[in-house]
Amino acid sequence: MEKKEIKFPTPSKMDDLVLEFKKLSHIKHVALPEKDELMYENRPIREQVEKAFLNAPLSEQTKLWLENSVVKYIESPIILDDFEDDGPRDKFEKTLEGKKEIYDFYKSNRLRRTNISNVIRFFKELKLFEEKFKFSPDLAKTLDEIYFMVSIKFEAYEKMEIKDKLEVTRKVAKLAREICVDIIQKFSQVSL
Repeated sequence: MEKKEIKFPTPSKMDDLVLEFKKLSHIKHVALPEKDELMYENRPIREQVEKAFLNAPLSEQTKLWLENSVVKYIESPIILDDFEDDGPRDKFEKTLEGKKEIYDFYKSNRLRRTNISNVIRFFKELKLFEEKFKFSPDLAKTLDEIYFMVSIKFEAYEKMEIKDKLEVTRKVAKLAREICVDIIQKFSQVSL
């Protein structure tokens, strides 16, 4: 499988995107991840995961999924808008399609069900390797907490107040970070 590289904006570019987003109608708030969320042992998580991939017995497809779903979720913003439901939100999103960076930034929102689901699905798939990788029970516990909060079909998520949705994103980001840290710890020091 050919590896498709995700070009996530640099920190200064992210700041520019946040400023541009704040000018858009319907956008109430944009929050970038904290530096400590993006780092592990004073180095970027993405960089360390890529290094760990050199030793990790994961398929190229799994590595790509990890980068495009899990690592990207950690790096993604929380974007609050004033839409009550997805119909008007989808129309607004269509107006952004001609502006690729802005469109991609908006779609990377941690609050999006798709982005949350991608992290959960990745973990569920990777759980098949749990015995081999010996993931900590804390990862499974975090996943169970997320399931309890949102239900598998996200019906409960849609009805949540924003404060509860933000709690879900906090837990999903924690899960994503723990997955990455676990992979870094297990495979960064392994010799080929």
